[in-house]
Amino acid sequence: MTQNEKSKIRAKVIKWVTRLFLILVAIIMLYPLAWNVVSSFKTSTEFLTDPFAWPQGLAWDNYVRAYEKSNLAANIGNSIYVVLETLVIIVICVVPCSYCLVRYKFPGAKLILNIYMAAIFIQATYIMIPLFLQMNKLNLLNSRLHDLRYGSMERVPGGSRYGYRSDQGYAACRPCQPV
Repeated sequence: MTQNEKSKIRAKVIKWVTRLFLILVAIIMLYPLAWNVVSSFKTSTEFLTDPFAWPQGLAWDNYVRAYEKSNLAANIGNSIYVVLETLVIIVICVVPCSYCLVRYKFPGAKLILNIYMAAIFIQATYIMIPLFLQMNKLNLLNSRLHDLRYGSMERVPGGSRYGYRSDQGYAACRPCQPV
């Protein structure tokens, strides 16, 4: 065998070992999801008796109960509301600002742009407590005005990345509820 043939064989072996490793990782990652989906079709008795067994039948009432208890329709409506509101605010405020910072050269433009770019790396967990305290002080908890002011900030660099409201005395957040 020539050196070229050996390197081709080595490349094929490495490629197949990599593929097998990635398939194994995918199976390990997808197993909990598959187990949850299969378990969702079990009755409570079946799940508590043997959590790893296949369901006896398909218990669709689990999905109906979850839909009713979670108030899913209202939560989807709130999500659509927050997304549309955020989109409008971003288009009106952030896009022109970004355009000006990139296209026009003025003193301090590069500094402002660098501050915005650095703010992208600030994790939301660092600003959640100060954001909650500020919202509490301004009486913006559990109101649509909160969504308008802070829900749109999730796409602004350095802004909150969560469109959530909290009515607790700590940073335990829950999805927006209809007003």
